[in-house]
Amino acid sequence: MLSVLKDDIATGIYRAAYTPLLAITGIISYMVASALYPVMSRQFISSKDSLKKYTVLSLKYITIIGLPIAVGCFLLAERFITLFYVDQFSASVMVFQILSLFVPLRLISIITGTLLTSIDKQNIRTIGIGLSALVNIILNIGLIYYLGYIGASIATVLSEIFLYLIYIFSIHRYYMKIEFHRHLIKPVAASLIMGGFILIFIRINLFLLIILAGLVYFITLLLINTFTPEDRDLFRQVIKREGNNG
Repeated sequence: MLSVLKDDIATGIYRAAYTPLLAITGIISYMVASALYPVMSRQFISSKDSLKKYTVLSLKYITIIGLPIAVGCFLLAERFITLFYVDQFSASVMVFQILSLFVPLRLISIITGTLLTSIDKQNIRTIGIGLSALVNIILNIGLIYYLGYIGASIATVLSEIFLYLIYIFSIHRYYMKIEFHRHLIKPVAASLIMGGFILIFIRINLFLLIILAGLVYFITLLLINTFTPEDRDLFRQVIKREGNNG
């Protein structure tokens, strides 16, 4: 993909923004997939209804994790790039902002992709990844020609959206319809409130700002009743079932 960027400088600018975000999503994705796959696989055999509820709950909580990361990275892009690279890659700020949108998309796709694998549709998952890579290459060829490294970042986000749509379509077609979009409203609202807080206090110490923004986000989630008794009951059921299986 990066080989089609116009020169080494453009490639460096793109990589400077992409690498830390990829590291964040990579660590979270590995932890989530490792924890979810065995649970989903057993539930597919024992209780498809529980699997559906567990998947929706997982999507809800991965969104709760991913959205504030995206908002924080978008609003604090300049400060993060300065922190990582001092003044060497100031041109990477806009790329970092665009690629921040990639974080929640990738995390959601990890769960939907893990679900496909757990219901024995890993071939669909492999095809989806291949098609997404192909779309990414095509978009890069077109967008980089006109927009350079900005085009590359846009292509990355669009190809991740494409992969998400493939996964959701495949799950609806080969398994069951999963509706989790209603669970997005409260995390989005809390993320916007957190974003407003960041904009107001954007010049204070970065680490203090991250901690305070996280507290604002979590308190907002509590105040708008994001965490329901149904969530707790389902978690207890899953833990109990897994304990019995163990």
